[in-house]
Amino acid sequence: MTANTLFTATELETVGIYLEEKPSITPHMIPLHDLETAIYGEEEIPLSAGLILPDMELFWKLSNRLDGHDEEAILDADEVLESEDSVDEEPEDEAEAGESETKEAEAGTRKKSAGKKPPKLPPTLVAEENLKKTLPPPVPAAEENLKKTLPPPVPPSQSRPAEPNWSDSFFDDDYVSTLDMPGSKKTRLEVEFMYSQLNLKPEMKVLDIGCSDGRHAVGLAQKGVAMQGIDTSVPFLLIANQLAQEAGAAATFIKKDMREFTPAAPLDALICFGGTFGYFTDAENLDLLKRFHSWLVPGGSLLLDVMHRDYIVGQLPSRMWWEGNGCMVMDECYFQYAENRLMVKRNAAFSTGKQRNYQLTVRAYTLREITDLVESVGFTILSTSGAVYSPGAFTGMLSPSIMLVLQK
Repeated sequence: MTANTLFTATELETVGIYLEEKPSITPHMIPLHDLETAIYGEEEIPLSAGLILPDMELFWKLSNRLDGHDEEAILDADEVLESEDSVDEEPEDEAEAGESETKEAEAGTRKKSAGKKPPKLPPTLVAEENLKKTLPPPVPAAEENLKKTLPPPVPPSQSRPAEPNWSDSFFDDDYVSTLDMPGSKKTRLEVEFMYSQLNLKPEMKVLDIGCSDGRHAVGLAQKGVAMQGIDTSVPFLLIANQLAQEAGAAATFIKKDMREFTPAAPLDALICFGGTFGYFTDAENLDLLKRFHSWLVPGGSLLLDVMHRDYIVGQLPSRMWWEGNGCMVMDECYFQYAENRLMVKRNAAFSTGKQRNYQLTVRAYTLREITDLVESVGFTILSTSGAVYSPGAFTGMLSPSIMLVLQK
């Protein structure tokens, strides 16, 4: 059997290949009426006829069908694996030999008319082709141009921390259970201090920043002040609303982070009391002061209460125990001098068997530090107090807080 020879089914039988179903040979004719072309490499070859002999591992190419001839197939000898069922036999006489030579000539002519098979790729080119298949498809030029025209991504707001702050989830139901609620006498003293120091009048619009349980906002609302309070703690806001309803006070409470809040209209006064200021980084705390300044009407005032560093360092380190509402609480307190921050590790054991471990940190300031900070954003200091029971008096290391009345 020679290469590039054209055979008919009858001629295959003369060389011992019988086109009938046998255990070892099962011929299959490929239906061509639904097929148009076969792809070999990058070349498309029109389909005509084909034959598959599975046990011989033959690959039959499909050639053009010439009008007036039977369906025939070209056997590529380069891809034939010799087997028991494929045996070349010599022609029995000269007539058959001449006929075979004639068939060979016809096969060569037809194959030339059908087009030559693309040459096989060398190993290096094959490796390159395989590499191309594994690489991701190139990005269309339109997508590249779109990326160039899109604006750069907007960086996150500098006023929000990259990571959640400890205060975001600290003031929950468990925290409320650990509190020893202040009495009415202390609340009245603090409300009177705020009202007098800010020189408040009825109908003035005032915002309590970090209003907690709302006791100060409710007390000022009872004096006729148009009070509004914001806080991130849902338990505290529920207590504040209940307290306002029981007192019949017209105070409004909103769940909002002070770093994200913007009032609907400029306010006459702001209150940031009870150690609420200083939870965040120095950059965020400075940004908050700028926001407070922008919320006020010209001449508006701010009562700012911060932790006094000189007083705190004389009290630390310390460990305190107390009993809350159905729980026992222990605070381990120490001072971080490099950043001037009070650090507290709180351990709470509840009567239900539940235990909670908290950690909080608050910035403490010297009088010089906080003075420079508020003046840098445009505030003027009207008065400085060290405690609510000594308005206008600051006694240095003996004052637990620094309470500034600031004016825009």
